[in-house]
This record gives sequence, C-alpha cells and structure tokens, in this order.
Amino acid sequence: MKAQEIYSRILTTDEKSHHLHLASLFKLVFNRDLKVSEWGHLRKLIRIYGSEVVYWALLGSSNIRDTGAPLSYVSKVCTGVLKDDAEPSSDTSVLEKETELLLDSIKSYEKPDWETILK
Repeated sequence: MKAQEIYSRILTTDEKSHHLHLASLFKLVFNRDLKVSEWGHLRKLIRIYGSEVVYWALLGSSNIRDTGAPLSYVSKVCTGVLKDDAEPSSDTSVLEKETELLLDSIKSYEKPDWETILK
C-alpha cells in the first residue's frame, strides 16, 4: 500500500479506524510494525492533533533513522506543523502591495463618456 492510498482511506473511512491506517503508514515509513507500547502513543497523537496532521508528520519524519522512539520525533513534527499553521503568514507585504494596486486602479478609474457612446 502506498502513502496516497493510505491518505485516501483516512479521508473516506470512519475516524475510529484511522489508527489502523496510520499504523500502515508507520510500517511503510519506518519499515517495522508498531510496538505494543507505541500503540497508545499513536492514538494519543491522533486524539491531540488529528489524523491528517499525524499523517503528514509521519511522512515528514521519513528521513530520520529509527532510533527506537520515532513517535517522539513525530510528535515534535506535529507540534511544528501546528505552530506553522497558527502563526500569521509573513506574506502580508504581498497583500499590502495588491491592496495598494487595487486602490490605485480605483482612484485612476474614469467614468465613460456616455453621451458620446450613446450617440
């Protein structure tokens, strides 16, 4: 099973089975099954962050070496994902520029000469 198939299953199945799909992703990413002691940690991450955040955190953690506790690293990635989503974007300068362009175009708008047009 590939990561995209797991993601589509997460989107289409009931939340009660998401931990099973994420366990499949864990096996795909870290090349081993979840240990008995890790199931509780995975379910806790899902309860706190949601299935999608945990899914993306698992994929983002694929480049680490399995040091025995990969879910600890995954939980830090989940925290980072939430921080990035919560912080206001730094693209306000783009928004300000677009607003200025729009205001300039409104100010430079000239009404059509309807008398000439309708003759």
